[in-house]
Amino acid sequence: MTKLLFGIFAVAASLVIVESLICNRCRAGLLGKCLVSGTINCSAVQNNCFTGKAAFKSIPDFIGFYTQGCLDSFSCNKSTTGTILGASYNSTLRCCSTNRCTPSGGASTVQLSLTAAAALLVSLWSGVRC
Repeated sequence: MTKLLFGIFAVAASLVIVESLICNRCRAGLLGKCLVSGTINCSAVQNNCFTGKAAFKSIPDFIGFYTQGCLDSFSCNKSTTGTILGASYNSTLRCCSTNRCTPSGGASTVQLSLTAAAALLVSLWSGVRC
């Protein structure tokens, strides 16, 4: 009986000691550059790293926006479509399940000031013709 209890305790302890997944994090990415990057420890529920990309159908040369971080399995590997200010977009979430398995910072990483990032977004939106 003690061996059975010890076995149950060992299994329960191993489930508690499981290390969390570490993912690359990009809070905001634009034009293939990560504006705010780092790493993040995922929760037990979020057991996948992901890269999310959104591209506008009406602007084929625009690389689009992207983000990276942690995500639950149910939300992984999905695509959606929608519109923002009359412009149609397509977004995809691609996942993997090992530490830092997404490309670091997307294509490449650059740190921009908030003012520079805002100016870039305004210039891009002003060039969009609806």
